[in-house]
Amino acid sequence: MNISEKIRLLRAEMGWSQKELAEKIDADQAQISGYERGEALPSIGVIKRLASVFNVTTDYLLFDENDKKASAILKDKELLKLFEKIEALDDKDKKTLKEIIEITIVKNTMQSAAQTKII
Repeated sequence: MNISEKIRLLRAEMGWSQKELAEKIDADQAQISGYERGEALPSIGVIKRLASVFNVTTDYLLFDENDKKASAILKDKELLKLFEKIEALDDKDKKTLKEIIEITIVKNTMQSAAQTKII
């Protein structure tokens, strides 16, 4: 997915009109329309503002490879969607979720080791 498609998709997901998005990033509606049609590329400053209002990274907006890497590594689509949503959480909640994941992995590793020793 290219940047124009991502801008259009993210704007639609937020339920914003082009005019509303333009107001949020201090641009005008014609610019947003041009970005979404692929007729113009946003400046780095605009990309930063877009990333901020959409609560995504600039890398997500700029690069296709992040999507491909995540999809290739993580086959469980529901889990991938959850991880995408986690990006929007504050640092405290992210830390808590990381700890839960680590605890679950350690528990499973210990169970596997215990089963191996029993057999």
